[in-house]
Amino acid sequence: MCCAAAYYMEHLGRSRRLQDRKWYKASLKWIWFAQGPHKLVDLKTFDGASRGTFGALVLMLSQTRHFATFGAVAIVLRIGFDPFIQNLIHFQPGTLPDEGNAAMIGQISISNERGISTAFATTGVSQRIKANAYAALYQANLPETRLPRFTWGGGYLRNNTPFEATECVLQPCVLSLTASVTQGQYSERVLATYVQPPSRYGCGFDVLQPPWGAEQGMKPNETFGFIDWQMCSAVMDLPTSLMVGKASTFDNNYGLFFEGSTDGVGGDGVEAIFYSNVTWSTYSDCEEPRNGFSCVFQSVGRGMAKAVRDTPFAFTDNNSTSWAIGGSMTTVTFIRVEWQWLSLPLAV
Repeated sequence: MCCAAAYYMEHLGRSRRLQDRKWYKASLKWIWFAQGPHKLVDLKTFDGASRGTFGALVLMLSQTRHFATFGAVAIVLRIGFDPFIQNLIHFQPGTLPDEGNAAMIGQISISNERGISTAFATTGVSQRIKANAYAALYQANLPETRLPRFTWGGGYLRNNTPFEATECVLQPCVLSLTASVTQGQYSERVLATYVQPPSRYGCGFDVLQPPWGAEQGMKPNETFGFIDWQMCSAVMDLPTSLMVGKASTFDNNYGLFFEGSTDGVGGDGVEAIFYSNVTWSTYSDCEEPRNGFSCVFQSVGRGMAKAVRDTPFAFTDNNSTSWAIGGSMTTVTFIRVEWQWLSLPLAV
C-alpha cells in the first residue's frame, strides 16, 4: 500500500511539474523578447529548455541572469527525483514480543527422581540419569580399527613407568543459566555457578542456598539439593562404576584387555576412555583438551546434570519442579519512512 501510494504520488507530481514547466517556459520566452530586441535563436533555446534536461542546461549556461534560469534549474534537478522517491520507504525485518506465546524451560530445586529399588529398599540410580551418563561416555569413541594407537617395546619392561595423575571431583552445584532459541538452534549461557563445601554428615545432607537474587532467577528462601542421602549416594557413585578399571596387554599391544570394577559394566567404560579422541569437536568445551580422562569425566557430569534439569519434561506432576517463563519474539516487517528524501522533490 505504501509503495503504491508513493508510486502514484511520484507520477502525479512528475506529470504536474511537466505541465507547469511547459507553461512556465512558454510564458517566459515572450517576456524575454518583450524586454528588448533579441535573436531568434533565443527562441530555440527557450523551446529546448521546455522539452528536456539538456535544453534546460543550455538555457542555464546562456541566460544566467534571467528569471527563467530558476525554472531551468528545477528541470535539471528533476533527474534526482526518482532516486529520492525510491529511498523514501524502506522495508526491514525485525522482532516484536509475541504476547500469545510464552517460552518455557524446566527448572528444579530438589532432585527427587528415584531409581529402581534394590535389596533392603536401597534406591538405585534413575534410568534417565544412567542413560545420559552412558551416552556421554560413549559419544567420543573412535571408529573400529585393527591398528593400535601405539606399540610397546619388545622384551621385558621394568615396572617403573611414570604415571600422570588426574583428580576429578563430582559434587552437587547450582547453575544459573540463560537460554534462547534462534532459528531453531538452542543455546544457553551459564550466568553463575554455586558450590559449597560438602557436609560432614555425607552426601544428601547438603542444603545449597546460593547468595543470589532475582537477577539470577532465585526465589526468596529457595534451597537446592537431593531428596535424601540414598539418592545422592547412588548418583555420585555412578561415575565410579562406569570408569574404574584398567587396560593391559600381553602380546606387544596387538590385543588389549579392559577390566572394569567389580560392580561396574566390565571394561566397556575403560575402553571408551582409552579410545576417546578429544581432538574432535565432541569435547570442544573441555577445560583440559589434552587430558582424555578429564574430558570424559566432564562430559559424564554434564550428561547427568542435564537429566536432572530435564525432570520437568519427564514428570509434569513432580512437585519439586517448575517452569521458568521467558519471552517469545516473532518476526515482522517494519516500514521505515525517511522524510529527508522528500527535500528534493518538494524543492522541485
